[in-house]
Amino acid sequence: MSWALSRKELGALASAAGLRVVGVTGPQAFDGLADYVVAHIAGGHVAGMDWFTPQRARESADPLTLLSSVRSIVSVAVPFWNGPAQCPDDGVLRGRIARYAWGADYHATLKRRMRALLAELERGLGRPIEA
Repeated sequence: MSWALSRKELGALASAAGLRVVGVTGPQAFDGLADYVVAHIAGGHVAGMDWFTPQRARESADPLTLLSSVRSIVSVAVPFWNGPAQCPDDGVLRGRIARYAWGADYHATLKRRMRALLAELERGLGRPIEA
């Protein structure tokens, strides 16, 4: 069974699942990404995130190491911006917290929304998709 889906239609399905940005690319390795991320790690920019290792960076830069049968990559995103942040003017010194960390755990939110998109893609295709 063949099911043709335009990028516009994919965008509509993603939007219905609560995903506001969608892109599609092939499975080729991302040129220069592994070296960049390894240098970022070596520079101390991810201190405290022990799971973020040079080996993981190298694997993540080549989609075929994560799923050998990959043919296309659908990338999705949601915006975190909801206007300028106002710091209380009460004289208390506060640190800055990244915008993505202000609300509910984004991992759970994205996973739920991506599963909804996957279910719609599988429904349209009429079979399971490795994802």
